[in-house]
Amino acid sequence: MRTRAWALTTLLCGMAAPAGLAMDAAEATIKTFIEAYDAAFNSKSLDRLAPFYHPDVTIFEGGYVNTGWLDYRDNHLGPELKEMQDLQFSHVKIVPYLLSDAAAYVTAEYRLKTKMDGELVDAEGLETLVLVKGAGGAWKVRHSHTSSRRKPAAQPTATPQGAERPLARSRACGLAQEAASVVSAAAASSCRRSNETIPTLRPTSSPPRNTST
Repeated sequence: MRTRAWALTTLLCGMAAPAGLAMDAAEATIKTFIEAYDAAFNSKSLDRLAPFYHPDVTIFEGGYVNTGWLDYRDNHLGPELKEMQDLQFSHVKIVPYLLSDAAAYVTAEYRLKTKMDGELVDAEGLETLVLVKGAGGAWKVRHSHTSSRRKPAAQPTATPQGAERPLARSRACGLAQEAASVVSAAAASSCRRSNETIPTLRPTSSPPRNTST
């Protein structure tokens, strides 16, 4: 009985070992794919980047969607790469998850440093990639979803009086727009309750300018 149990255990271990090795090899291949992608991205060559994408790829980035490689290339990636100078892009903490022999997804963090319009851009964030194998057996990006995160703020520097930092100005505009929306909604609600309309204000004529001396 013990001999049979030992033989069964040996058989199962022998079957699991090749499967584990195959999985490790597939994960290593995916990591190599990501590293090659980063090199192509840093080259800013759309011809080098094209083979990494599925023709029907979907890109979710910054609250916008690109559908298909041509849309992404012509309306997003291409114009963006043209503006970037001294580009440094990479993925770190790459973790592949195999779904089958021909499908996987990857979680990773990305780092991006470049200059755009003479200003330094130093960004980082999270990315999820869905990969599928193409007709030739090579991995292709079928879907990409990125989420940027704010880097720790640098040591504050003195700001001239009357000058606003772009972030503060943008945040202030956002709050003003939100407040305007709330006031507008409240006014509309009040009018509906009272069954009244807000009178239209017409500009009054200015008094004639005194030109006598």
